[in-house]
Amino acid sequence: MSSSRTKSLAESASKRRSRSSSQVRPLSASATGESPGLIALKRQHFTKKGRAARIARAQQALDEIEKIGSTFKIDNETLKWLAEDPILSTSD
Repeated sequence: MSSSRTKSLAESASKRRSRSSSQVRPLSASATGESPGLIALKRQHFTKKGRAARIARAQQALDEIEKIGSTFKIDNETLKWLAEDPILSTSD
């Protein structure tokens, strides 16, 4: 991954962290294109009771990904080899 891409990802993650939960407003059904039924199911599943714990787990996962991503280096030739390797291909 290029250093500019890594820096961009780090800046994006930093912005996500700095945004407090009170600043995030839910999108309306018309804005997301979701049906009212789907929105109701989400509200039932993602209750306010477990919200803080869900956010903490998600933040921890993002932090771990950033830590791994910042130390993981692969050159373009190896990346191309991996992408073109027929054994690693997911298509049957």
